[in-house]
Amino acid sequence: MTTPWTRVDAVRTAVLAAVGAVVWAVGWFGVSGEPALEDQIAPMNLAVVGVVLIGIGYSSWFLAGRRAVGTRRRAVLALVPEVAAAPAPVGANTASTPPADGFLGSERLYHRPDCAMTADRAWEVEPRAVHERAGRTPCGVCRP
Repeated sequence: MTTPWTRVDAVRTAVLAAVGAVVWAVGWFGVSGEPALEDQIAPMNLAVVGVVLIGIGYSSWFLAGRRAVGTRRRAVLALVPEVAAAPAPVGANTASTPPADGFLGSERLYHRPDCAMTADRAWEVEPRAVHERAGRTPCGVCRP
């Protein structure tokens, strides 16, 4: 497996950052030695170019690192066997019909018996009509 981070990337990053720092320093010293604003414009522009070069250098370093992580991630995921079917999320009810024995109700909501929100609760199972008459609304997790 080859890594996308090469010696060329390292040299490019170092050169851009070093040249940018030198250009910025020259511009900064140029601005600091001029008392008049109109004499500071050209050195200030030079300092801005130096900051841009530094930014390009470190951006190339960052992007090369992202490429390296992506390459390694793809290599690791290639080793993971395919899963035939992903398991259902916790608390998700894949059944399209409501349960025959009814729903569990809290003060404001009613839930399917297999809803994650009803775990370790001592609620009574009642038909949907009883919950709707009590003013309860369907749970947003299990969607009864």
